[in-house]
Amino acid sequence: MNMFKTLSGAVIAAAISILLVGTAWADTITPAAMARAGARASLTFEVSNDTAAKHTYDLSARGLPAGVDVTFVESGPVVAKLGVGARSSVPVTLRAVIPVDAKVAKYKGAFLVTRDDGAKVQTPFSLSVSNKYALKIASISKNISAFSGQDLTLDVTVANSGAAVATNLTPSLNIPSKWVLTSSPEFVRNLSPGQEAVFHLKVAVPASQVAIYQPVSVAVASDQVTSPASSVSVRVQNNPAYLPIAGAVVLVALVALVVYFRRKGRR
Repeated sequence: MNMFKTLSGAVIAAAISILLVGTAWADTITPAAMARAGARASLTFEVSNDTAAKHTYDLSARGLPAGVDVTFVESGPVVAKLGVGARSSVPVTLRAVIPVDAKVAKYKGAFLVTRDDGAKVQTPFSLSVSNKYALKIASISKNISAFSGQDLTLDVTVANSGAAVATNLTPSLNIPSKWVLTSSPEFVRNLSPGQEAVFHLKVAVPASQVAIYQPVSVAVASDQVTSPASSVSVRVQNNPAYLPIAGAVVLVALVALVVYFRRKGRR
């Protein structure tokens, strides 16, 4: 009898006990992994030899995307065979490098083991391949404030969490129509996988803006994909200088009207 047990990674933990006689499917929860096209997925199994003699096992996998590069790793070295002593267990990790052009889908694969006496066993697993393009907001201020008539400033760090280059990245904010957004830089032409870029944002708030608590969603879009939005709490307070200035403007206007009508009345 042999036992396969998932150990770590993006795997649903499960213990699988099956007779190593002929080919059989394990009746248990299917181990699962996820990866983006162009990235690597890993599943770790444990092969247990419950017999009284040492055995060698050939390792293979099937049901994966076309062009996938599959290797098996035992404590570091890449192996094609696995030697397991009598009544012993050895962990082995299946590593699959997904092609960049792999179709986005959920694949039903199988991990196959053939013992040196010809006995075979296999256990199913699933591999979900997602879009090769992905962006995420790596860091952003969660609370910002300003007075009406002043600028709000905000730094947004975006990361390419996908497996392919993203192009022409630009930030976006859902702000009131009278608010004006400027960004430095205006856009990022290319962002490679694993790299980050920082946008320094400035939002001009009109002097007429009343005090407001405004949740703002921030996202970064590229030609290929848009990041999930992050929420920022924006607080705008009444500018203490706004009312005196507005009053002075009104007073000047009234004085101008008085002067105008006096001159007109003398004619």
